[in-house]
Amino acid sequence: MRSIEDAAFQTSISLARHSTTLSLTITLHYILYIVKDTMYKEYVPNDLRWDPQNYGKTGAKQQVMFRFQYCVTTKASRKLAWEVFSNWRRWNEFANIYGQLNWREGRPWEAGSRLDIEVLEPVKTVVSHVVTNCQPAHRVGWIDHSLGVVLAQWVNFEEHSGKGTRVHTWGDIVHSGVKIAGQTAEQIITRFTETWYENFRSACDRLAEASGD
Repeated sequence: MRSIEDAAFQTSISLARHSTTLSLTITLHYILYIVKDTMYKEYVPNDLRWDPQNYGKTGAKQQVMFRFQYCVTTKASRKLAWEVFSNWRRWNEFANIYGQLNWREGRPWEAGSRLDIEVLEPVKTVVSHVVTNCQPAHRVGWIDHSLGVVLAQWVNFEEHSGKGTRVHTWGDIVHSGVKIAGQTAEQIITRFTETWYENFRSACDRLAEASGD
């Protein structure tokens, strides 16, 4: 069973596009404001902090922002769902696009830790994945950046009525109209999110059925 509904957004995988003439640094400030404007204390890496000296600089590129979300419900408990989610060595089971994954800074999943994610498809690149907040089996957030795209994303693990876990992810993405292998960032993130989380749900369900969790 899957759901793509959330009262906060009232839409299925919603893509809200807003063109703006803000510079990239101002746009990053918007994302970091969202990150910090939550009920949780978030870590923001120094290399993504807003530099007010860049405010109003000329030559700014037009930026595009959009928000996405997706939700699945699994038979697994929150504890089991988190164990599966947080095991980055299994991620190729959910989307077969990964190369090497190495924690470059900090302990895995601690706020401020940084994971370098080698992505092989649709183009080869390395994504810098910085954890901003982590409450295991409850909530995790991060900031990714690669190929001129910046993403702030969160995942909530919520007990589902009866049994199981509702896993809800949402995020805000900023880019300057870049296309990757002929596809827009919106197209890539939408397909990737659905594929990753549906396969994740299936893996959780199988483990829950096998263990009786």
